[in-house]
Amino acid sequence: MQDIDRRHFLASAAATGTLLASPPKLFAQNSMTAMPQIAVADLTSGSNVPYAMDLRTGSHNFGTGAATDTFGINSDYLGPLVKVRRGQEVQFDVTNNIGELTAVHWHGLHIPGDVDGGPHQSIQPGATWSLVLTIDQPAGLNWFHAHTHGHTMPQVYKGLAGLLLIEDDDSIAADLPKTFGVEEFAVVLQDKHLRCGWKSDSND
Repeated sequence: MQDIDRRHFLASAAATGTLLASPPKLFAQNSMTAMPQIAVADLTSGSNVPYAMDLRTGSHNFGTGAATDTFGINSDYLGPLVKVRRGQEVQFDVTNNIGELTAVHWHGLHIPGDVDGGPHQSIQPGATWSLVLTIDQPAGLNWFHAHTHGHTMPQVYKGLAGLLLIEDDDSIAADLPKTFGVEEFAVVLQDKHLRCGWKSDSND
């Protein structure tokens, strides 16, 4: 292996930095796809109306030009960002319209086991699970997702997941950006393995 001195290393790093800092030179502008924004359900007003969560089937184009079968919560793919405030009691009506057994777990919430939504609280196809969550913890970003025995991974992979943002007096008073979609963004990252369709001329 050839030795490299500090000067050549810095020169190489600078060249690499120039490339990384100049995406327009590497990618055509018309090839970039805008990141879709997550829907927001702001429940911080304290309304006594239950929040309906429709777990349903759908389809989504992941940039391949083809529609892929997905699951979603109040949408074809993934769920909303639900905003709540510390001290609230929030009722959720979760309806299972995906055609198979499922469950919804509130990941990160400090709540009793009878509303935690683990595999022991399955929702039958066509059924609705109504529950009340008492929000009693500091501000933070949590999430909810399918937690079905033996099927958690494929159901979350297909889109049964969303975000739950807790606000409290400190977070509301803080001098932080608060205009969602303009100054404040939530990003959900999921890995996807996409296979392009092909047609063989053989009889295999």
